[in-house]
Amino acid sequence: MLTDVCHVGTELRRRWATTSWPRGESYAALDDAARNVLISPFAEEVAGYEPAASPLELKGAVAVIVRSSLLEEAHTHGPVEAGGIRGITTMAAAPLSHFLAARRRYRCR
Repeated sequence: MLTDVCHVGTELRRRWATTSWPRGESYAALDDAARNVLISPFAEEVAGYEPAASPLELKGAVAVIVRSSLLEEAHTHGPVEAGGIRGITTMAAAPLSHFLAARRRYRCR
């Protein structure tokens, strides 16, 4: 997804993956109250994220795990353009939803 949508190179993609996976695991381990604290600063921004039918909680998780990462830095300083950020935000919702649901059922220890 990162290569096709954001046009990032191999090194940035590797760095993003090695930092985002632990972020996702950490987020998944939190209870709902802690997750709400993390997503609340993004509530207004993520309300317009696609897919439109996604719940606010999922859109917030995308903001915390995917957007607030090395991708944001790559967007600010290049090479990721606004279209790439929108695309990856949209495309990340479904796999992130499955990941978080799996972690609710099978907690990491």
